[in-house]
Order: sequence, then structure tokens, then C-alpha cells
Amino acid sequence: MKRHFERHPFETSRTDTLRLGRRALVGGLAGTLGALLLSRRARGDAATPSEPHFFMQVLVQGGLDAAYSFDALPLEMTAAGLQQNYIGAEPAPWEGADGTRTLVAAPTQALRPFLQDLAIVNGVLTSVAFDGHGQNRNLLLTGNPFGGVPAMSRLNTETPIDYVQVGAFVADVRDARFVPLNAETAAALQATLSSSGKDTPDFDAHLQARCSQAASSGANRFSNGARVLGGAAAQSVSLAERIRALQLPAIGALAEPDFDVALDRNLAMIGEFFRHGITKSCLLDITGDMRFDTHSADEAKNQAPMYEAAAKRFARVLAYLKKTPFDERRTLLDVTTVMFASEFGRTMRRVGYPVDDTGTDHNTLASTILLAGRGIAAGRVFGGTDFRTPTEELSSAHLSLDPSRIKRMGLPIDFATGRSTDAKPAQYESGTYLGLASVVNALYSLFGVDRQFFWEAARNEAAPTFNALLKR
Repeated sequence: MKRHFERHPFETSRTDTLRLGRRALVGGLAGTLGALLLSRRARGDAATPSEPHFFMQVLVQGGLDAAYSFDALPLEMTAAGLQQNYIGAEPAPWEGADGTRTLVAAPTQALRPFLQDLAIVNGVLTSVAFDGHGQNRNLLLTGNPFGGVPAMSRLNTETPIDYVQVGAFVADVRDARFVPLNAETAAALQATLSSSGKDTPDFDAHLQARCSQAASSGANRFSNGARVLGGAAAQSVSLAERIRALQLPAIGALAEPDFDVALDRNLAMIGEFFRHGITKSCLLDITGDMRFDTHSADEAKNQAPMYEAAAKRFARVLAYLKKTPFDERRTLLDVTTVMFASEFGRTMRRVGYPVDDTGTDHNTLASTILLAGRGIAAGRVFGGTDFRTPTEELSSAHLSLDPSRIKRMGLPIDFATGRSTDAKPAQYESGTYLGLASVVNALYSLFGVDRQFFWEAARNEAAPTFNALLKR
């Protein structure tokens, strides 16, 4: 099921939303979202947790450049002609609770107050075979470059919607019960449900009867679809009641678009969806109108303010979760696991361009993922990358994947401790490096997902679970 959203992330049409009345809840949430209330236990997904546990994936699209963010390199790399650096300042050291350090560029300093809340995971390989935004975004969300079941859908068993999508992105997903919403469209949906009346017994009875009749016609697509629709209709009343009960933020007209105001409203909406059991996961895009995919020198030279804005937006997410109560004794951050990532990292420069007049290309061999919240070993720095000095000897495994020497690559890692090593492998072997699949498998383990659904490092090749990331 391929989704294209061309509007601004926070400008979903009110007209589109008002069409989601009572009947659209049955049809839209059952048909459009696809098998909305099909038994999740039959799918083998995560077992129902004894305690509330939510997941928020915060996405920046385009690929993050370490020169402006985490896992930055010293200026001597620029002096040696290896990495562009248009900030002109040495990155600052951040030290984890375990003594592991990373360098962080100035635009990311807005996250420093949350250092003890974050697990910083450097040197994550997203792919050694695919290098494209669509493919790698599919990898980030589903573990498959061609798309599939989103990781967030595996985390859910008990709520009618697997996840709420806030923002605009393109990915290929299937078997996913998600809905694109923002604070404005959610408020409009709530108003429509409230004004349409709570009971439509004639319609419910008619729909249930027709679905039951169609479902008994045999094992075919029509009868299977009727069973799905009938199951959705049976619980649509409860879902509508939950939506009516939401305490959504007041929506007032803005003189001009304000991303921070929209973000605050959307975070409040997400918190309400979590508290009322409508969903347990959210995909939140904070890219907005910023362009991180920058190959030209002119654009690269002006990127620092965008990275500063992205850091402030993620800091805003963390601050909201930390200060907002979930119940009498816990905040939303206490019950929510948060993941911040992009589809890949960026190269140090472009081939054939001087270091003081170059953009960057895609780098799937090294990226940084930030995690926080429930179950995460916060305050630590994991992993690392090579090419730390101009004279460092690169491994044969690195050079086989990056003969132009414009990429940094994640270092081999000790999965037991989470620390990188200085080994120089002769060839690339996925079990030696920290890949995206191992990070997701740690989250799957945290949420109790059946091991049969754990992501692979490559076709028919198991990925180690990065358990060092989890609180013990």
C-alpha cells in the first residue's frame, strides 16, 4: 500500500477530514487502513503488555550530516581536505555515563540538556546494497528496501490503530493499520463524530447482517474482506467513543504557519491518543520544509540553521514527554520509547570537489540514532565510526564498500558491551557491525515481539540483537 502525501505535513485538508464521519470510520479505518481489527494475536505480534508502553518514531528525512550533528569530526579532517565543515568551529565532546565519548557539532547543542535522557548510537549501518531515499526509508520503517510491515505495526496488539502518522513522507507499507492525522484534522474528526449522534442502530444492524452474509459465502477475497469489515464495524462504536472523549488542544487561526505551535498541538494530540488507548505508536516527521538532502556546495554552506532547528524540535518533543503526566505517578516519557533517526548519513564530501566548495552524497555505512524513554539505557554512547584522523588506516572491509574514501563506516562492535573495537576486518560481515536491524531487534525484544518477526541483517541472515541498548 503506497502512500503519497503532497501537502505540508501540518496542512491536511479539513474537507478530507470531515468526510470521516461515522460511516467513514467503518469504511476508512477498516478498508483504507487495511484489516483494521483483524486479530493481531493470529499475526503473532507483541503480546499485550501488563503496563502501558508506547513508541514514538521521530523522523528527519534526507540523511543527517555528522558535520552538523552527532559523531562529528575535528577540524583537522577539513584541514586535510577530507571533510567539508562550513561551521568553522571544533565540535564539543559529550561523554556518556559509561565514559564513552562522542563529538557533537554546535547546531545540535539544543539537545545537551537531555544528554542523560538519551542513548546515542553511532556508526549504524543502514545498508551495504541500497542507496536511495525511498529504499532506505523503507528499510528504516519496515526492514525491507521494497517495503513491508512497519516495525510499529508489530508493536501493537490491543489498540484499534497501529500508529498515527503526523507529517508527510513516502514509503511502501502493507498490513499496517495507520491513519494520517494532525491536531487540526483530529479536532475536525472529533467534532464530526460528536455532531453526528452516538447511535446509528439501523445502520449498524444492516452492516453487520450484510457482512455476516457475505463472509459466509466461502473462502475468497470478497468474503475475507467482509469478515474484516464486519469486525471493524463491531468495534467502531467503541473507537468513536474514545475519539469523542479526547481532550484535544484548542485550534486557533495562525497569522502565518508556525511549525513550533503546530508541533506542540500535535504532541498534545499524540498524548491524548496514547492515554485513551486509540494507538500505542506514532510516526512524527519534523522535517517540515527543511531540505537535508544537499548535494550542492551552495546549499550545504547554509545548512547549519536547519540542523539547529531540527535539534530544537527534537528537544521540544523530549521536553513535552518529560513534563507531561501520563497518570498520577508517571510522565509520558516514563511509558514511551522514543527513536530519532534519518534514512542514512552523509558522505564527508563529494568526489572531485574541493573540501571548501562541496556538498555531500548519501552514506548508508554510518548514521546516528538517538533513543530515549522506557527501557532504554539512557546517558550512554554506543558504537563509533572510523576515519577519525587523516592518517587512520581503513579496513579492507571499508575500502571494498567505499573505494573513493569519501564515507565513514561504523566500526566493528562488541554486541555484549555495546563498545566499538579497532579491529580491521578483511571483508564485510554483517554480524561484526552494528546494523539498523540489530537496533530494531532490541526494540522488538523490549516490546515482546515474537522472534520470528525479528529483522534480518541480509537475506536469510539473522541480525544480532543489540541488547546493550536496553536498561538492565
